[in-house]
Amino acid sequence: MNDLILQERKGDPCTFHDQTDFVFEGVPGNLFDSLQQYNEEEFDGKMQLEHHENKHIKITVPSEDEDVPDTVIKVKFYQHDGDKIMVHFHRKSGNIMKWAQDFQGMKETALDYLCSANAPIEIEES
Repeated sequence: MNDLILQERKGDPCTFHDQTDFVFEGVPGNLFDSLQQYNEEEFDGKMQLEHHENKHIKITVPSEDEDVPDTVIKVKFYQHDGDKIMVHFHRKSGNIMKWAQDFQGMKETALDYLCSANAPIEIEES
């Protein structure tokens, strides 16, 4: 899934948002596997994950209410500061409050390795 790593953002200069932008060491496949694990454990496999080559990962969270559209999130990856990757979660449609709750649960469990893009990553040496 290294095809997902973009060198730069299109349009606006690169800025960070503490709720949507995170940095990690690894490859997009690590994050995809973590999302899949969370999907199986917390969503009973109901969340849909799609790899769109050379673009992004698309997450579709089914709505619990037929009057509310499914929540769709695009996950994009950018090269950041050498060997690190910045990941950007962009909600395209659906219930923002439900997504905020679901995403918080992801960050506390399967995605607990994500760091704020504004804070330096510190690695302890043994």
